[in-house]
Amino acid sequence: KRKRDGEEDAAKEEETKEEEEEAKEETKSEEIVVELTDEEKALSYRKLSSPDITDSVLAKSYAGFTLPSKEEGFDDVSFHWQPEGEAAKVLKDWILAKKLTQRVEDLKPGDSFKEAWTKWQKSLQEWRKLASDWKDPNKRKALLAKRAEAKKKEAEEK
Repeated sequence: KRKRDGEEDAAKEEETKEEEEEAKEETKSEEIVVELTDEEKALSYRKLSSPDITDSVLAKSYAGFTLPSKEEGFDDVSFHWQPEGEAAKVLKDWILAKKLTQRVEDLKPGDSFKEAWTKWQKSLQEWRKLASDWKDPNKRKALLAKRAEAKKKEAEEK
């Protein structure tokens, strides 16, 4: 009885293998037709799912990107997809878009910013001191007395 069961199992396995092979042949015979959308047809370059270089490397070097020219030592420069003017416009627009959205890692503040920052820190420190003085009742009386005295002087000057 075991031999018979084994023979039946072997026959079933062969049948399933044959069915799988037939199914594979049918799918191979059916040709898959892929068509581009209008948006994809309008693009002259393809968008990749993963970038060629990392964002940090791109951020450091994209501003220096240029189109090749004969002055740089190339024998022949040909633009197959777009004329040179349009290619230059695409590159310029891409660089400007990157400047708007790209994070700048190596940005250093200038002297005018440093001066304005120290001025701001000094003003902020004075305001915090005045706020703490206002919270103390003894110092508040002194501040109110100073204000009253300053108003009297202004009135006398007018």
